[in-house]
Amino acid sequence: MAKSDDDLLRPTLDRRFDTSRIGVGAAGRPWNPASLQFVTFFAWPIGAGALYGLNYKRLGQKRAARFTFAGTAVFTLAVLAAMYALFLFAGNDADRSKVRLVRLGFLAVAALSAVLLSKHQSGPFRAYELRSGKPQSLWVAGFVAVLANMLLLAALMVGVVALATFVSVSR
Repeated sequence: MAKSDDDLLRPTLDRRFDTSRIGVGAAGRPWNPASLQFVTFFAWPIGAGALYGLNYKRLGQKRAARFTFAGTAVFTLAVLAAMYALFLFAGNDADRSKVRLVRLGFLAVAALSAVLLSKHQSGPFRAYELRSGKPQSLWVAGFVAVLANMLLLAALMVGVVALATFVSVSR
C-alpha cells in the first residue's frame, strides 16, 4: 500500500489538525462551529453544550468532548442553583430585577462560551474543510437541541420551584 503525499507533513502538524479522524464512523461529519453560535442563543446551556460536545467528537477530539459535556453539566447545575436561590429569596419587585440580571448574566456566559468554543473548533474544522470536507446540516440537530433544552429546563425548573415552595412552607 502506497503512502499518500500528506504523510510528509503529518509530523509537523498539531494533532488537532489530523483530518484522518474527522467524520469517520458513527460520529458523522462535523457541524460548522460558526453555525453553532446561533443555536447557542436558543439552546443554552444543555442543548448548546451537547451540540458543541458532539461536534468535538465529530472533529475527532474526544478529550475536548468530555470536558465540554462535563462543563455543560456543571454550568447547568449552577443555573439551577441560582434559580433555586432566586425563587427562594425573591419576594418583591426589586428582587425580580435581580432575577433578570442573573438571567442576562447566564446568557452572557453562554454567548462567551459559544464564541470561545467556536474559536477552538474552527482550526480543526477549517482543516477538515480544506480537505474537501462538507459540513453537516445543523437544521434538524439544532431544532432537536432547542426543543430538548426547553423541555429539560422546564422540567428542571418545575422541580426547582417545587423544592423552593416546599422549603419555604416548611419554615
